[in-house]
Amino acid sequence: MTLPIPTPPTIITDPQEVREALASIDLTADALRDAASAGQEAASRAHATHPRTAKGLNRWIETVGTARQHLIEDGEWRISDPDNRPILEHTGKSSRTLSFASGDKYTGKAASSPNVARRKGPTTEEFFGQIEIPFLGLAAPEPEENWLFLYCRAPGEVRMEVSRPTFFNAGIVGGWHTRIILPALDLHSTTVEPIDIGDENVEFFVGQRRA
Repeated sequence: MTLPIPTPPTIITDPQEVREALASIDLTADALRDAASAGQEAASRAHATHPRTAKGLNRWIETVGTARQHLIEDGEWRISDPDNRPILEHTGKSSRTLSFASGDKYTGKAASSPNVARRKGPTTEEFFGQIEIPFLGLAAPEPEENWLFLYCRAPGEVRMEVSRPTFFNAGIVGGWHTRIILPALDLHSTTVEPIDIGDENVEFFVGQRRA
């Protein structure tokens, strides 16, 4: 497959423009902020006796659950779980979806290009596909609007953005079409918590028990 050449994305950071951009796709900053806050609270409940992946996994579970709970209330979104991937589908525009993933340290930074924190599997890559550019003179098909809510736990804050990948390649985002960067969630903490180790990708390795 010939991969498209990435072009600079549209990056939205102005608070008013962020609200307007989110409203144009029937999302709200409050719902996503509440989701990030709930994720932080869930992550903080993990302690030294839990598996090392507990913080990240707890954060992902509660972030997804809270976001979906808020966003289905107005009837504009519905819950869907294709291939057991928890997403939201727009009720009025079936080509619009919202997925969730922990992002790397560049998440929420306009001057950098973020990515998912860990490589995704082939189902994710197939789901996002790539944004098609119609040939000259042909009618453009209804574009897929597969958005991704990225969040990153950093010292003292959780950074987040709602962004639209152009395609995935080898399990990571190959380019961005649009990035809507939300204000970071300030944790008002002077203590430094460990950065999350785990997220939605948890693997268990079972070996032969030694005598």
